[in-house]
Amino acid sequence: MARIATAGSAGALMSLAGPVIERAYGAGPCSGHLTDIEHFVLMLQENRSFDHFFGTLSGINGFDTPSPSFQQRAGTRRPNRLTLPA
Repeated sequence: MARIATAGSAGALMSLAGPVIERAYGAGPCSGHLTDIEHFVLMLQENRSFDHFFGTLSGINGFDTPSPSFQQRAGTRRPNRLTLPA
């Protein structure tokens, strides 16, 4: 019985979360619909993309950093569970 009461209370609190968050962010109700979206752009890049975009900005760990943040260990490491051609 206690679990049912806890679950009911949690559900009631979750139903109040939406309006509270909208008011906190000052967001108005949605006026559009998903069908109004014309373009969706998703950009995925490799790990160095931050340096490519922001490497020349001052005050960040970019291109002109005197020492790298990561040093590769000496020696060649073999990939785990990967067979390379001989």
